[in-house]
Amino acid sequence: MPWSPPWFDRRRPAALAMAYNGASAGGVVFLPVWALLIGGLGFAGATLAVAAATLLVTWPMAGRWFGPTPGSMGLHPDGAGAPPPPRPAARPPLPLRRQRAFRSLSMAFALGLTAQMGLLTTLFSIMVPALGQEGAGLAMSLTTACAIIGRTVVGTLLPVGMDRRLVGVLNFLMQAVGTAILALAAGASAPLLLLGAVLFGLGIGNLLSLPPLIAQSEWPAEQVAGVVAMVTAVNQAFYAFGPGVFGTLLEVFGPSAPPVAAGLLQLAAAAVLAAGRRG
Repeated sequence: MPWSPPWFDRRRPAALAMAYNGASAGGVVFLPVWALLIGGLGFAGATLAVAAATLLVTWPMAGRWFGPTPGSMGLHPDGAGAPPPPRPAARPPLPLRRQRAFRSLSMAFALGLTAQMGLLTTLFSIMVPALGQEGAGLAMSLTTACAIIGRTVVGTLLPVGMDRRLVGVLNFLMQAVGTAILALAAGASAPLLLLGAVLFGLGIGNLLSLPPLIAQSEWPAEQVAGVVAMVTAVNQAFYAFGPGVFGTLLEVFGPSAPPVAAGLLQLAAAAVLAAGRRG
């Protein structure tokens, strides 16, 4: 993974942006191919074909590019010179659950991703009354494209010494503004719906790429992988309930309810992430 310490340090934001954008582009390409395979081979045949292609492609790639480390090839992260030796720890670190930085990081992005996953599952239904089914589908594509743009901009232009928690706070606030616009325009104003979708979409990709970048800047290199794994586990435990909760809000309270709920969760996430900043 591009967040792991061996290959990228200073250039990790750009590496993460490229990796996640590759996944997004793969999703765009794969959907029509998947539909064609199901049409030609049936669901079972298409599943077997995709599984076989996955093994044939990823197994050699993993052996060729994922197995070696910079040290085994006489290289260093980012292609730079030898890094300084790590400083010995003064004392063993506290368990992650007892670290204020970890609790704030995991809870903030758990709230933000719950809002994001929940709103994405209801966004099409919210936009259909004003845009129609075809227009709502195009608006969803626009939201996905904005996710790629936002992630690329942050990954490419993020200054080396900038507080990455501050970037996360600003990202949550931008999405909260977008959801507020969506709530005001739900079912009524097509231009405002598109504006809200753009602002919300620009932050989508960063909610996946920022936690590893924050972990990189706040924990020693040998602990980053463990921190990212635990943050991911906490996030998944929360956002798994997002689609069901937001779908219920849409059914019971109408199209304005999911954006309002998402905005409140994003504001809470920004507050929690900011509270965990180190002085």
